[in-house]
Amino acid sequence: MKEFSLKAIVLILTSSAFLLAGQPEVIPLSDNIGTTLDAEENAILGVFPDIEGFENAQFFQHSINRYSSRIVYRERNRQKNIRRKYNFSQFNQMRNKVKDHPEITEEMRVKFHYELSYLRVDDILKSIPPNSFTTVNRYDGLPVTGRYIKFADKKLRLKQVLGEKVIPITNIEEITYRPIAEEGNTKLQVFTFTAMGIFGLGAGELLNFFGSSTLDETWNHRFSGTILGLVAGMPVYDFVELMTSPKEHIAFAPSEVEGLE
Repeated sequence: MKEFSLKAIVLILTSSAFLLAGQPEVIPLSDNIGTTLDAEENAILGVFPDIEGFENAQFFQHSINRYSSRIVYRERNRQKNIRRKYNFSQFNQMRNKVKDHPEITEEMRVKFHYELSYLRVDDILKSIPPNSFTTVNRYDGLPVTGRYIKFADKKLRLKQVLGEKVIPITNIEEITYRPIAEEGNTKLQVFTFTAMGIFGLGAGELLNFFGSSTLDETWNHRFSGTILGLVAGMPVYDFVELMTSPKEHIAFAPSEVEGLE
């Protein structure tokens, strides 16, 4: 019985050692990078220039001449991964490319993180000011336009004339929006309503010139024209404020992200 137990223990230990030996070892690409290559480091070093939406990668050693990498990337705002295999020469060439690069500073990281907008989709969409006039280019379907309501539960909500449009984050390629100040532009409001009031009064005087016959009709045309001009002032003000507000453009598709050097 003791002999059987001893053989069982030896067999278990031997099997465990064999399994552990077969497991690939996670290795650093360089001393400066560590065991995980992140998106900012990849953008600066150009390790995987062909991977759009790159997020991170880890490297494994299977044997003296067998290496691999597991690459995590983002496609249509969905996280995916692929694996690549290398021999010693290929992996060493990649290591030398990283090793010869100057040290990556925090300033470089901040700059490239800002440029890689596909990594900040959630934060960017939540930061859009309420009521902004927004146009969304979708991967599938025509562009959608409306007033920004909110972004929650991975969905963007826009207010349109005939209701509300809900766009899932996985179908958002890029966004253009014009923020509208909630308190409004006082000087622009005064100018717009004054101009529209004068325009309405002028329209009333034009009616008087062509068709007014009594004093009551004359003042009625003047009063009605002025009131209609003031009523039209609000949509005109909204339009003018919209057209004069700064336009913000955000590209979430990795191929559209510009500014990387």
